[in-house]
Amino acid sequence: MNKAYDKRRQTITIFITIFLFWLLLSGLYTPFMILLGIISSLGITLIITKMNIIEQDNSIQNLRIDQLLKYSIWLIREIIVSNLKVCLIIINPSHKIKPEIIEIEALDVSKITNVLYANSITLTPGTLTLDVDKNKMKIHTLDVVFKQSLLTQEMAKKVDVIDGRLNDRS
Repeated sequence: MNKAYDKRRQTITIFITIFLFWLLLSGLYTPFMILLGIISSLGITLIITKMNIIEQDNSIQNLRIDQLLKYSIWLIREIIVSNLKVCLIIINPSHKIKPEIIEIEALDVSKITNVLYANSITLTPGTLTLDVDKNKMKIHTLDVVFKQSLLTQEMAKKVDVIDGRLNDRS
């Protein structure tokens, strides 16, 4: 297959993915709203295509969707558990919090997995990603409990598995 065909196919795939995601999130299915969804999805697709984002970093093509779904379910569970921990800290006035800024190792797989990891840390209550360097992340933790959960690297290991290139390195 030629390069122009691959680029066209990739552009169509991006458009369909963005539009389906828009449909899923909007929940509005009137003809006018669908037309707006098509226009905005087309605009985003054109911007992505002009910026050559996909060609610069094709790591998104290496993601394992099955592992990403498993990770999403695990992350939702972690968010709920962390919310409960933060609530307990709030309602227990005798508990003295020990906020801290720590540095942890960033993932060395790809940019997309590092972004996923940093955003997952920020999504989880009690932790906030402050800075991402090539090989380090600076994280603010609300208390020792959250620091310990980051230092176990459980989340990092789960994000690492999402990248399909791990199987190639084994």
